[in-house]
Amino acid sequence: MNTIGRVVSYEHLGALDGPGLRTVVFLAGCPLRCKYCHNADMLNVQAGRETTVDEVIGEVERYRDYCTGGVTLSGGE
Repeated sequence: MNTIGRVVSYEHLGALDGPGLRTVVFLAGCPLRCKYCHNADMLNVQAGRETTVDEVIGEVERYRDYCTGGVTLSGGE
């Protein structure tokens, strides 16, 4: 798939963003500006790098055997 988004970072084996061990994909851009945002480095819509859906799936697949809880997409509101 050729859809482009901006990924700031990945966290593999994350235990805080959902049940089980999971891969968390941190996406750029958020208009909400919550006072206590814990991902302020991702607020800028130009943060991170342009990435295709296929690239994200490839990154997630690398850790599939270790992540028992799935995938969380965070940010990018």
